[in-house]
Amino acid sequence: MANRKKLNPDESPRAAFGVRLRTLREGRGWTQEDLSDRMGYSATHISGVEIGRRTPTPKFTASADKALGTGESLARQGEAVLNPAILDGFPQFVVQEGRAVEIRLFELGAVPGLFQSSSYAAAIVGGATQRGAITEQQATERLGSVRRITGGARGVSLRR
Repeated sequence: MANRKKLNPDESPRAAFGVRLRTLREGRGWTQEDLSDRMGYSATHISGVEIGRRTPTPKFTASADKALGTGESLARQGEAVLNPAILDGFPQFVVQEGRAVEIRLFELGAVPGLFQSSSYAAAIVGGATQRGAITEQQATERLGSVRRITGGARGVSLRR
């Protein structure tokens, strides 16, 4: 027991499952070896599930329910681990999404298509051509589209 990892059940659904499995096992006075004998899984596997390193499979949770006499409650909790409402990594995703929104808002400084003057559109398309993002033919077609839509006008004015 000296090498015991402390678990935080609020960390993830997998950690909550591990805490519950450990609590049920210890409540019966069983070691991981004792539970291993009753479930048909190695003590190492059970340890991995308890510390949140391994994901409990439906077969594992059914075997744990049977060994611990918990009906189907571990199987239901195991489903929540496999199909959580908030996926692992979601908090990190939110941070990155926040950065992406900032970048997207920054990029909104580009003038949208119909509000572009011919020279502005040519500069945008020319830059894309130089970077290799589009071909010369695509650049010509895009500038032709702008001219057809605007009727050769210098761009739409937002002034009254």
